[in-house]
Amino acid sequence: MEESIFKAYENVVKTIWVSGLSKTLAIRLSENPNPGVISVEKLRHLFNALSSEGWKRNHGSNWLWRATVPVYVTDSREVEIEREIAKLDPSTWTCQMSTSSGVQPNGLNRRRAIDLVRDNGNGRFAFVELKVNSNNPLYAAFEVLGYALAYLQARSAGWQASAGMEGRNVLKAKEI
Repeated sequence: MEESIFKAYENVVKTIWVSGLSKTLAIRLSENPNPGVISVEKLRHLFNALSSEGWKRNHGSNWLWRATVPVYVTDSREVEIEREIAKLDPSTWTCQMSTSSGVQPNGLNRRRAIDLVRDNGNGRFAFVELKVNSNNPLYAAFEVLGYALAYLQARSAGWQASAGMEGRNVLKAKEI
């Protein structure tokens, strides 16, 4: 069975942080930040870990702005909070933006989504990764970095947003 590109990405993350991602490491790094921790070479390695022939096919269900907040029942507190934030101002917030559904066969990555995306106007968007009772801030940082690199994979492959998304076309962003 083919390995998920995001599993490959996580494996590269673990090689960057030899001791692995842990709460202790996240606390230690936040106390003594090192601006050179992620070099251009390491970023390139992470970007390449997300490579797949599937990026050559534009998958219309990805990078779409949800005009309405989903209403299906969830037992996830994190998803509830995402929805509540998106409801505060649906003209500037959306939740669960799919990033890579269909890029790989067998349903790999079908549940990869950015928790929240904020439209800051003028083609500028912010990606937000929430963690509620799970993982740690460093893990969240690498997760959102992975989504940003997946975004670059999609743009590099020439993906276009679906019709009707011109006002919230994340794929034509000037700044993320």
